[in-house]
Amino acid sequence: MGESNATIKYTIRKLPEFKDVSESTIKAIINVNCAAFKGDLYTKIILGGHLDLAPCMERAFLIDSLKSGHVYVAELEDGTIVGNALWHRRGDPPVGTPLTKKLLLGENANEEGFHKFFSALEQRDSGLAKWWNGYFQEKFSSFTQECLATYGNKEAVWQLYSVGILPEYQRYGIGTAFVKAIEDQITNNPNSDPADRKISLVADMDVARKFYHKLGFVIRGETIIEGYGDLGTCPLWHFVKDV
Repeated sequence: MGESNATIKYTIRKLPEFKDVSESTIKAIINVNCAAFKGDLYTKIILGGHLDLAPCMERAFLIDSLKSGHVYVAELEDGTIVGNALWHRRGDPPVGTPLTKKLLLGENANEEGFHKFFSALEQRDSGLAKWWNGYFQEKFSSFTQECLATYGNKEAVWQLYSVGILPEYQRYGIGTAFVKAIEDQITNNPNSDPADRKISLVADMDVARKFYHKLGFVIRGETIIEGYGDLGTCPLWHFVKDV
């Protein structure tokens, strides 16, 4: 499947399983996400201001998604990766449920990803590690579950963890194409249960809130994340869409 406009041409492609993805591809996606989320308040807060840990965190989420979720990339004609989307689907292995206790600390958390990231957090700032393990994971998990419960479903079938696009390639329809890729999978299965034809996500920036609203997503809840130390607060919006 693909997407193009008058300025650039790109292809949306689903990556294979983790074992079949090269380290160069993993590094390329990490670089994209570090550039895409540079200066993002949410990223600053969940890293406790230690922005040099961003590559380690992005690797953790990416590898988890490759092992138990679904990763899509946007590639230029020369194969350069300029964007990616990390998805998790109900029915995937438990480790694929983002930001839950089982994912972050449970026995299924992978050594290469989250264990390595949490080890780095603990070494850098034990107080921040406690903030993650206590306040943040509980706040995020309970927030998303409460929002989905009010929507009549405790867990949407497709959960979009993140969309990262290089700044110079934003506003070319790549984000829309990532969402459409999953919507097409849902619509191509017309006999699926109506309760399983939902997409959910959490956004932290006003520009993202407006973007998903344009795509037909509806806000089901809003909360505030209290940062560790004196980092301030960050709003989060929970979106759901019936497909």
